[in-house]
Amino acid sequence: HTVHHEGRDIAFSTSPDNGSQNVLFCYPVGAGRRMLLLFRSLFADVRFICINRPGKGGTSVAIKGKTHLETVLEDMIAVLNDLEIRQVSILTMCAGKPFAMAFASRYPDRTTGCFIGISSWVQPADCGYDNTKLLYHVGTKRPSITGPLAGVFMSSMGFMFSSFPTTWFAGLVQKKLSKEEAQIFQERYSDEIHEFSDVLTWMRQDSRGGVSPDISVLLSANVVDYPAFSKSCKTMIFFHGTGDTMVPHVGLDWLAEQLPNAALHTMENGTHEGCMFLLHPKIVESIIVLGRDTDSTS
Repeated sequence: HTVHHEGRDIAFSTSPDNGSQNVLFCYPVGAGRRMLLLFRSLFADVRFICINRPGKGGTSVAIKGKTHLETVLEDMIAVLNDLEIRQVSILTMCAGKPFAMAFASRYPDRTTGCFIGISSWVQPADCGYDNTKLLYHVGTKRPSITGPLAGVFMSSMGFMFSSFPTTWFAGLVQKKLSKEEAQIFQERYSDEIHEFSDVLTWMRQDSRGGVSPDISVLLSANVVDYPAFSKSCKTMIFFHGTGDTMVPHVGLDWLAEQLPNAALHTMENGTHEGCMFLLHPKIVESIIVLGRDTDSTS
């Protein structure tokens, strides 16, 4: 779907279209609206709304004079208004978290107050784990420079990967999983590995562009107003794997200090990719409950 708003195009998807419970999904870097296809079969009555951020897959870049973050939030409001949805619950994965939290903080009347974060990104500049990775250490000092450089790198990698067999993507995901997660992956996708690979390929084709401004936001400080977010969302649930090397556990510990009322679930041996792509039954059940708490339309 596409919404035309103030001279710009905003690309988004809903899945399934007839779901009665509305959940806004904010995707990780490298993904996009087509990621909804990976878990459409797990939910019968939850309608996910996923909006491609500026510069990605059919969504126009931000208007001059407005920041990337401001444009993302305004795009969310424009799509919800177009769909005549008054309030949504929120589901986010990794890099979608700062955008999702900023939305809930600035537009509390458009949320149900229910929020789930999976493998949630925590700004290194906020919580102080920037020394654990060279990119984080350098990036937090100069996010306006690191963002574009990282964007060029990821775009070039995506172009190179486009010549690989589609099943290569599934193999890459599997290699990053823990032993337990790999077993779950085999049980769930053994008969549908080509479909899983095709979805990943199709998702990446729609996900090029828009990476640089995303990363600049992720490496910046004070993007999220945590006190305001805490007031806006009364139900906060976070899932994080003990084997997550992308977002060290120190980030989750810091997040817990900012949000003392949040429920934090540690997934034993869970990896960054596994928590997002496999959706443990405990996570699925939480998302279903999340949908039930949604006040659908105006």
